[in-house]
Amino acid sequence: MQHTRHIQNIDIIYKSVKTSSGSVGYAVIGHGPAFVLVVGYTGTLFHWNSEFVLELAKYYTVYLIDNRMIGLSQSTNQVSTLGFALDVKDFIESMSLKKPFVLGWSMGGTIVQELASFYNHNLSGIILMASLSHPKYTNPDFIALLQNAEKFKGNPFRERLYFFFFSEPSSFRLKDYLTKSALKFSNYNYRFSPEAKNLQDRVITSWAGMDSDRLAKLDLPVLVLWAVNDLVVSEAAQDIFLQKIPQVKLNTYLDGGHFLIHAHPHQIVADITKYFNQ
Repeated sequence: MQHTRHIQNIDIIYKSVKTSSGSVGYAVIGHGPAFVLVVGYTGTLFHWNSEFVLELAKYYTVYLIDNRMIGLSQSTNQVSTLGFALDVKDFIESMSLKKPFVLGWSMGGTIVQELASFYNHNLSGIILMASLSHPKYTNPDFIALLQNAEKFKGNPFRERLYFFFFSEPSSFRLKDYLTKSALKFSNYNYRFSPEAKNLQDRVITSWAGMDSDRLAKLDLPVLVLWAVNDLVVSEAAQDIFLQKIPQVKLNTYLDGGHFLIHAHPHQIVADITKYFNQ
């Protein structure tokens, strides 16, 4: 594959579509089979790595969607991981997407598992990146950070969050990198709000997870992506995916942490296209 260059010169238009439960803010780029990206905890569309998205868009029509209460996304579905999965289903149906691939990153992966548990017949395959099947596989130190977030206002909380996301201490280099690696939008300036955080905190702490029976019923191709130095989700979580999901492949990366997409944007696209024969 050829690497994408001068990616910062590309502007993408942010849009909104009405759904049966509200609306979803999204951006679209590329050509080919539909491919939906579901971001994780505290994420906005700025958190997707531009090299990854533009490389993926060479093979797929890539839809980047905001979770509810971020950007132009709102929903009346239940406040739960299942409710967030219903939001994704509503988006797919409102856009008339034909059996898309869906990638969920971290919390997005829990949403995608819930989606596939009742919607797998309308999906071509799913990718679970830096994700887990049950909250017990989350680093307890990371959980403690989220539970005590009110003690860390602004930058101190963000710095601790970045430590878990990148598996290294926060620095100006990391912050500068996130800014430079973000996609360029002509009309998107949304940030993660306290209201959205409170909602997501409720959702992730109330999720009961996917038990063995539910994982065994994910009857579609599943690709699992995980970095060995991920400080948020454990290797045991990946082992469960391998043991319980019928059609599954695990790709591991030596570094990159929970934000492995930023360390290996082109390799991850290569692994996705190889697995799904695109």
